[in-house]
Order: sequence, then structure tokens, then C-alpha cells
Amino acid sequence: MRANRQQLKSLTENGQFDQAQVQAIANQQGAIAAQIIVEKERAKWEIFQILTVEQRAQAKQFKEQIKEGFKGKFNKSDGGDF
Repeated sequence: MRANRQQLKSLTENGQFDQAQVQAIANQQGAIAAQIIVEKERAKWEIFQILTVEQRAQAKQFKEQIKEGFKGKFNKSDGGDF
């Protein structure tokens, strides 16, 4: 992905724009991102498969706690800067 970002940078630094080359790099980035997502989800599934019923319940509860924590952190009504 870093190499692709460098290629994109070099393609636009010279003041010219080659849409076909940019599109090809964008397609590569998309394919890489998709593979990362697939592997991440596969790893989560594999871990979940070895958990006990109790551990699965704890994991679900922990996930909900994290979700609630983010809601409070990014809630604009609390007077925060975001």
C-alpha cells in the first residue's frame, strides 16, 4: 500500500494526470483493502470458534461496552470540540 501511495504521489507531482494509471493503482489499493478485511474477519471468526460459551458472552458484553464508550466520547451534545 505504501508503494502505491508513492506511485500516486509521483504521478501527480509532475503536473500531469494519467487517469488510467491512477485508476489501476486505485484498483490495486481496493483489492488490498478487501483482502485485509477478509483476513481480519477470518481471524476474528477463528478466535470466536475456540471461545467457551461464557467467553463468547463476555466478548459480546465487552464489545457493547466499547461501543457505548465511543458513543459518549463523540457525542456533540456533551459540549466537546468534535
